[in-house]
Amino acid sequence: MRITSTKILVAIPVFAVLSLLALIAVVIFHQRSTTSQEVPRLLITTPDEDASFVSGGVIPVAVEAPTGLSLLGVDVCIRGVCLETQQTDDVTPYEFSVVVPTELAGTQTLQAIGVDKDGSISQTSVMINIEPPASLVSIEVNPEEVLLFSVGDARRINVRGIFADGVSRVLNSSPETKFSSNNPKVARIAANGDLEAVAPGRVTITVSHTGFSREVKVVVAGSEVRGDLDVDLDVDVDDLGILEAAAGSVSSGPGDPRDLNEDGILDQSDIDLLREECSRPGCAAESPA
Repeated sequence: MRITSTKILVAIPVFAVLSLLALIAVVIFHQRSTTSQEVPRLLITTPDEDASFVSGGVIPVAVEAPTGLSLLGVDVCIRGVCLETQQTDDVTPYEFSVVVPTELAGTQTLQAIGVDKDGSISQTSVMINIEPPASLVSIEVNPEEVLLFSVGDARRINVRGIFADGVSRVLNSSPETKFSSNNPKVARIAANGDLEAVAPGRVTITVSHTGFSREVKVVVAGSEVRGDLDVDLDVDVDDLGILEAAAGSVSSGPGDPRDLNEDGILDQSDIDLLREECSRPGCAAESPA
């Protein structure tokens, strides 16, 4: 009898634990099922995806809200800038007439953002194309020269077009703007103009747009020659100028070739150390004739 009693006393806690675990599993499953349900969101019915409009023109926008979604207001935004706010009366579609900023060009994101009575946000978006109303006269790139100080450093190359109507427009998001690197093993360039250092060396980035082109000279520092900041395998006045221009600032981090004394600050002591590394007297760019 004692043995039977002991078995019963042990079985009761195990059963309770198993029941508790089963209950927890049911709760977790219910929570996951609830969260996996799609949250109602807005729908842009006008314009269509990839529709085209003219800079400075008007975009008719219609936004539908799902049944049961009561909104306090709806914003329509391009490139994160909200152009119009409309208080709602629960009657859809919500209709807008949005004026396109004259400086916009290329592929843009048109967003509709709504806020309900509980403060929850519902949003949706479509991609649209903005075309300038005038012909392109020339393109400009900024910067025209780039110095990256270590592998992984990044920089955006901005492209602007000067048009016959006198307006300068950013062209990075235009499908007609192309970027290419003549040596992706040194620096690679993304379709939007984002540049990234891959290895020490020199590279030329070519930017083109409908027959116009510009070049950007890029140097990724990291030469085996100490003080060779422009990676031309010698140390001269050009390297000195790079360091003097940065004097008073902090280094980009460990391994910054400008920080010759490795104290994290670019200052006169680094300049003095670089002078000691000059390939020729006076840090001359060329040997005297």
